[in-house]
Amino acid sequence: MSIRVRVPRVLAGVLLSSLFVGVAATPARAASLSDNFDPPSSAWTFERSGVGSGHFSSAPGFAHSGTGFASIAAQTGFSSIRRDLIPANNIRSCTVSVWVDPAGLPDDGSAARINIEAINPVTWTYWSLTAVSYRTNGYRHVTSSAFRPTPGAAFVFRVSAVAPAQGAGVLVDVDDFSVTCT
Repeated sequence: MSIRVRVPRVLAGVLLSSLFVGVAATPARAASLSDNFDPPSSAWTFERSGVGSGHFSSAPGFAHSGTGFASIAAQTGFSSIRRDLIPANNIRSCTVSVWVDPAGLPDDGSAARINIEAINPVTWTYWSLTAVSYRTNGYRHVTSSAFRPTPGAAFVFRVSAVAPAQGAGVLVDVDDFSVTCT
């Protein structure tokens, strides 16, 4: 059985034109959206492949801004923080950005590898993959290349810490996420 609800055209237009409205249980819609993890939204989830972890922390002096931030650690494979987003039907292009700090550099002296990812959840292919490597810690602002997600359909935004070698380990702090769609 299905229930059909008619929405007046004006209300439907307002709903479709809004680009991101954060709702914890569903992906967010917006032209622009930001989150500084003060406090963290329940829309974020942690993932890993291999040995790793992720958690939210609150400590003045360790966050890029405010006191809240996320930490992801990978001993093998990768660990990530993820949020699903839905652009409005009228967007042409999106970019995502975030501040990252390779707070725990790999034990083997190699660079910390961090991926900023926009993923098509249907085909699980990248719309945008920005990979950066750092040999020193401290926050840096990383912005993805522009991409065009399927209008009105969800996409996955993810920041991943990639372990450089078996057991070398890396810890990355993540703060001040934003997405902009035009």
